[in-house]
Amino acid sequence: MHEGRLNLATFAPDGQTLYTGGADMRVVAWEPATGAARHLVGQHDQATLTALAVTPDGTWVMAGNYHGAFFGWPAMGGPQRVLDPSSSGIGHYKDLHAIAFTPDGRLAMTGGGSDDYQLLVWEMATGAVVGRGGGQDSLGATAGLVALPDGQRVLASSFIHRGVLHPWTVTGGAPKRGKAWGKSVDGLPLTIVGDATGRRVLAMGLAASMIYEDGEPVATLPGAIRGGFVGAGRVALMGFDWAVMLHDLAGGAPQKLGQVPSGAYFPTVATSADRVVVAGEVFWGFDMATLGRCW
Repeated sequence: MHEGRLNLATFAPDGQTLYTGGADMRVVAWEPATGAARHLVGQHDQATLTALAVTPDGTWVMAGNYHGAFFGWPAMGGPQRVLDPSSSGIGHYKDLHAIAFTPDGRLAMTGGGSDDYQLLVWEMATGAVVGRGGGQDSLGATAGLVALPDGQRVLASSFIHRGVLHPWTVTGGAPKRGKAWGKSVDGLPLTIVGDATGRRVLAMGLAASMIYEDGEPVATLPGAIRGGFVGAGRVALMGFDWAVMLHDLAGGAPQKLGQVPSGAYFPTVATSADRVVVAGEVFWGFDMATLGRCW
């Protein structure tokens, strides 16, 4: 259903559906066990997709693009809903780089990339911007966002403020930056991802990756470009050699799942409790029961 490479991938909260965004500006739903396409969720017609996320209840697939628009479709497919047409001046000025939702799904947070530096808070029911913060000095270009389980804060990483993670309070008006979390990641944080509870956060950097639990560092792993939690006790990381490794947080040697071909387009990694997916010019699914490729 895609024409060309894939540049975004994410699972539904229950892990039963995989969604991908491609260079063709389409969003497609897939069967995680077989890699079979289920249906076309929607197709955008303005600019390259730069972010993709599913609402906590699994009913909407939301996306951002290079022009800063924020929009989405019903998960089963249907008319596109645009929260920000980018021409109104109320949204991002340029690429929308990251999306997160409060656990109850009431609010969405979006982070801008280079030349934007904004953290916006949206009310999903109305599509209104209810909070605006950030800036080059306090936020910088957003590398990733993770909503924290208290429903009031989002954790942000930045391409500019290297190695520092800040929680932002997003309720009650303009977002307010809090005290930096624990030990800083060694090197530029490429992105951050949370586990299913939001209590654990994986921050990936050039020299090392780090796992935080309730704001404190609890484990250090090799540097990585992309990755995510696989259930409660494992982490999948794609390193700078483009090898995809599975790490057991209880200890032991990591398991190599696959090797992305050298020279392939910069891929992404999506994880669930029982699957790891690599999407780019290659499109692979790994089954955690067998630790092998299933498609």
